[in-house]
Amino acid sequence: MEVVIGLLVLLAFVILAVIGISLGTARPSKLMDWSQQRGWQYTQEVPGLLDRFRGHPFDLCRDDRSGHHVLTGWYRGYRVLFFELWTSARVIHSGDSFRRTTGTPYQVVAIELPTQRPELKVAQKNMADRLLGTFGQEPKLPLRDKQFNGAFRVHTTSQRFACDVLCPQVTSWLHSDPRSRHRTLKLEVFRIVDGHILCARIGRSDPDRSLWVADFLVDLLQQIPPQVLGWSTRQ
Repeated sequence: MEVVIGLLVLLAFVILAVIGISLGTARPSKLMDWSQQRGWQYTQEVPGLLDRFRGHPFDLCRDDRSGHHVLTGWYRGYRVLFFELWTSARVIHSGDSFRRTTGTPYQVVAIELPTQRPELKVAQKNMADRLLGTFGQEPKLPLRDKQFNGAFRVHTTSQRFACDVLCPQVTSWLHSDPRSRHRTLKLEVFRIVDGHILCARIGRSDPDRSLWVADFLVDLLQQIPPQVLGWSTRQ
């Protein structure tokens, strides 16, 4: 009886290993097909890709600085980059015990800009932001659009640059376009950093969803005065 149980356990391990190998090869194959259909390039891993970016979630990836399942190509006249990253596992101390958590996957959509610009991040406001606003603790930019101010929070290293990007046309477009408040953009609506405009979201790589984000970012770029981002004319 023990021999039978042992064989069943061994068979279960073999089946799980085969399934794991199958899933591990099926995903790159699917992404390769997706990229070839659009004339893009797919690379399973790009070492050091995360070193090109600062801030969350890139700073959480201490152990693995590679970009995974990287897709690059031209889209609507812009050079676009999709990739997946994994944050480092954490050890949590609770009383006398320790618990190790697994890393979190993020999908990043980034569009190259012609030059480096100051950092700017726009995110959907949450309950904590609204509470800070009630007590007058929320940092503010001199933006006149009250609907935008009520829906989004802004972080920047240059107020002047932020005001140039978030001109009345852009703030009006952002608060009127329902995509800016979609759950896909819950972590951030957009960020300008390290020569890119990008958006990071929690989850494994999904090129169709990333293309939806890319469409939003390109539409946003069409609203921003091109000289603000370093273009002489609109793309």
